[in-house]
Amino acid sequence: QSGSSTTSSSLQLNVKQLPSPNTHAVIFEHFIVSIRPVVVYLEERLFLRLVKFFGFAKTNVDPTTLPDETDYEAQKIVYKVLDSNVKRYYFGDLRIIPAQIRLSFVTASKLTAEFAEIKRNLGFTFIKFEDAVINFEQFAHKYHFETMDAYLSAVKAHYKQELKWQAASILGSVDFLGNPLGFANDLSEGFSGLLLEGSISSLVKNVTHGISNSTAKLTETISDGLGKVVFDDEHVETRQRILDVSGGSGSGTTGDHLVAGFRGFTFGLLGGVTSIVKHTYQGTASDGLSGFITGLGKGLVGTVTKPVIGVLDLASETANAVREQSKGSNRILPERKRPPRTVTGAPGGLLPPYSYLQSTGQQYLFLINKRNFGEQFMAYEPCLLDTKDSKMRLLVSAENVWGFSKNDETTMIVFNYPMSEIISCQPLTVQPQDQQQLTSQGSGRSSGGRKPVTYIEFCLSLPSKSSLTPSAPEMVKRPRVRCQNEEIAKKICYHVNFAKCIYDEREQTLNINTVIE
Repeated sequence: QSGSSTTSSSLQLNVKQLPSPNTHAVIFEHFIVSIRPVVVYLEERLFLRLVKFFGFAKTNVDPTTLPDETDYEAQKIVYKVLDSNVKRYYFGDLRIIPAQIRLSFVTASKLTAEFAEIKRNLGFTFIKFEDAVINFEQFAHKYHFETMDAYLSAVKAHYKQELKWQAASILGSVDFLGNPLGFANDLSEGFSGLLLEGSISSLVKNVTHGISNSTAKLTETISDGLGKVVFDDEHVETRQRILDVSGGSGSGTTGDHLVAGFRGFTFGLLGGVTSIVKHTYQGTASDGLSGFITGLGKGLVGTVTKPVIGVLDLASETANAVREQSKGSNRILPERKRPPRTVTGAPGGLLPPYSYLQSTGQQYLFLINKRNFGEQFMAYEPCLLDTKDSKMRLLVSAENVWGFSKNDETTMIVFNYPMSEIISCQPLTVQPQDQQQLTSQGSGRSSGGRKPVTYIEFCLSLPSKSSLTPSAPEMVKRPRVRCQNEEIAKKICYHVNFAKCIYDEREQTLNINTVIE
């Protein structure tokens, strides 16, 4: 039984199970689930990934391959016969009590071919909206003795019907209408603060947030719609990258939004000036005279629309900057409780248990490789060498080995060895007398060190200087990276050699998509 009354818990479960003499019967005196107010922030790409993972998006089935209706009736009869042996559940009081849910959905500007096919199979049209307030009625079921499937079907039907009743709340929060419900809520909160607390600043802040929020959404929707009219995928992708500098949909700072707005405005003006020349040249080069006419038409359209899009982007990002400045603390998205987990790096290709350390290393990898999510994370060592000046860290991916140091503001890459150049690596311990001899030969001074120094020695292949002598021995170099101790050196060498084996196996694997019939 669990049912603590602490206000910090997001989910409360109050359950009391009674003993049952029948093995096919489970009896609960009460089963009550209470959920505190939550905020759900959905992204289209993540949603489609979940759909793919659970296998919900299936291709259209040929009607001729469906089972015969007589087979279905036969299965139904067999199910009824065996139904007496199915485990049933009795609930004296079954309740699911949800609280208010604030739902947001962010659409993607461009999808890969795989996810576009999944979206097509789903048959859904996703719309962008923010902070839609949804209030579900509780689900109650008492004094029933049913199977688990019957209870799940009842819960599904109840909340499906409730979601239909909440469609007006979602429609009133969509971006292409300027989120009128959000604007009304801002006005309501502002006047409530003025009447109840006498706070004029609360009224000004909420009204400013509501106006800037609606303005940003309307201008952004219009500019995105005009971007589809331009028929210039390269221009649209570059524009999206410029606006994504501010963190996408309004999660950047005020300065980031202003900089992105001015860059978008300048890019729109430049695109308008060069539109006719660019499209006319591309059309003529690809299709001759017909391409010249088509390109000229696209160029004329781009000459008018691209500067307009730039002006709208400037207005949208300026409104976003005002919105961020006037945003209250209750509207700020909470930080992640933990970084996204890593799904690679375990020996044998298994799914590793969650590790906060390795997840942090994966975040550093995407920071260093400029958010190239195709590069798989393998291992992370946060303390390769800890000195008075800085702390050296090491990252191992499926394609590179990175050594870097990081402080609060900057990340400095010290070395980078691609897996294509790495032959192997091994730990190396240099004794004090050897170190002293090397130091005296190099500088004429003695280091005076007494402790052995541990290195990681990489064996790297160098490109042959002469292609006319392929039989010449392969040139190698052996750089050394100083390590904190021997234990860390052995662990890092294990991870690097393992990643190298994975790299070689992937390079020697025949990809069926590259085979030309």
